Amino acid sequence: MRSTIANGSAAFRYRPVFPSLRYGFESIPVVQRPAQSTGADSDVSTAIVDSMLWQTVTITVIHFIKNRSRMITERGNALTREDEWRTPSRFSADDKIALFRRLFRGRTDVYPVRWESPSTGKAGYVPACANEWRAGICDKRRIKCSDCGNRLLIPLSDAVIYDHLAGKYTVGVYPLLTNGTCHFLAVDFDEAEWRQDALFFVQSGHELGVPVALEISRSGKDAHAWVFFAGTVSARDAPRLGTAIISHTCARTRQLTLTSDDRLFPNQDTMPKGGLGNLIALPLQKQPRENGWSVFVDEDFRPHPDQWAFLDFEKTQLPQPLANRLIRLAAFQNPELYKAQAMRFAVWDKPRVIGCAESYPNHIALPRGCLDAAQALLQDNNIHCDLHDERFGGEAIDVAFAGERFTKKLLMLAPAIYV
Repeated sequence: MRSTIANGSAAFRYRPVFPSLRYGFESIPVVQRPAQSTGADSDVSTAIVDSMLWQTVTITVIHFIKNRSRMITERGNALTREDEWRTPSRFSADDKIALFRRLFRGRTDVYPVRWESPSTGKAGYVPACANEWRAGICDKRRIKCSDCGNRLLIPLSDAVIYDHLAGKYTVGVYPLLTNGTCHFLAVDFDEAEWRQDALFFVQSGHELGVPVALEISRSGKDAHAWVFFAGTVSARDAPRLGTAIISHTCARTRQLTLTSDDRLFPNQDTMPKGGLGNLIALPLQKQPRENGWSVFVDEDFRPHPDQWAFLDFEKTQLPQPLANRLIRLAAFQNPELYKAQAMRFAVWDKPRVIGCAESYPNHIALPRGCLDAAQALLQDNNIHCDLHDERFGGEAIDVAFAGERFTKKLLMLAPAIYV
């Protein structure tokens, strides 16, 4: 059961489909036919060229069929992997953008966009500029963007977020605001044991009462732990919170393998002069999302079925008084305690109240019998209840009785009494 308290729950769902396979013979190498001539030599030359041409066409078509089969198989595997965990989202497109921008709030006057060289494979991020590569204006090959007088930064908009989630390009965010505050803390884990380190960090955050959302990065080889603040927090205090969680983790488990200071975002206390601060890539970009990357996962590193419902709950936690009342619905007095007291027995090992509720980092689990009481409680507080029944009702099977029916008579014999 999920209850929606605040407005603005949103999500994107892009279901990948097979690309339209448009193949032709333009890629087939064609052997140039020699000029026509007369005589027997001409017939021989033509036969040879025709034979070479058809051999080339045959080989190319075979490769084409194999490559197309491989592409369809790979895409089918990707679809299967994604469909194993994705479920339809109940959020609209506009609400998804609003939720995304509320959570991953940074500078809105500028945003970084990812670039990748097709020849070298190198990649990085640069501030989005409206004059990039414009003839006569942009001379990026000789002048750094930070030193360019023609740099025209593009502000972050809903359309940019839409294109990022749709897979048009990948953007990031500068978490440090100009007034030295931030809206979230992110921790990057990319060492050899990043899975264990990230898991320990999340568990330590939950022990300290700090909700932590765990994300697998777009490369699938590291993880990001996100802590979202209800309001603006000083950029000096946010890294201290991350350091405190790391210290608690070291005390309860082992030393984390964080070897550099740029693992926390933001990592500056104040905005550097002429700079933008460090950046972090935004999650849920379509292309890596299709492979199960750039998504939020549970403690078993399995993606949450509805990414947006998970993020919405991360931001709109139940108020503590309401959570306490829900938990009390599944609590009752222990009858064994009063029975033992009446018989003057020891009661040191008998709890006075038995609680059947289970409190998890992202939800509260109540017994099924508390459903009516929970719905009544939410209705009394003018809270809309969105109920999802995820029980498995079984599957009907078509069977027929193949035996032979008969009537069995039972004889009731009175017992004989012998004197």
